[in-house]
Amino acid sequence: MCCLDTLKEQLTSFDLNAQLPTQFLDTLNEKNKTICYRAMLLCHMVCKQVPREMQLRTVLADVNRKDCLVSAGTANWKRCDIYFWTSLKRVV
Repeated sequence: MCCLDTLKEQLTSFDLNAQLPTQFLDTLNEKNKTICYRAMLLCHMVCKQVPREMQLRTVLADVNRKDCLVSAGTANWKRCDIYFWTSLKRVV
């Protein structure tokens, strides 16, 4: 299992720090922050995008077995969501 510092280093190596929702990430505990960093890395590698706060909240709700409503206008993001939600559930 990857630690939080390693995940942060990987995001930095892709030069994604400016795109991260840092205010939201700063409010999370270490477990949820790790889940979000994994989601951001996976989404960047698959879709070449960094998830926004709303999308990360959806991932956290799903992983933490809470209800959530997803309203997505583009098919690309929905495919990416399905892919990394499934992947995250295998490691969390």
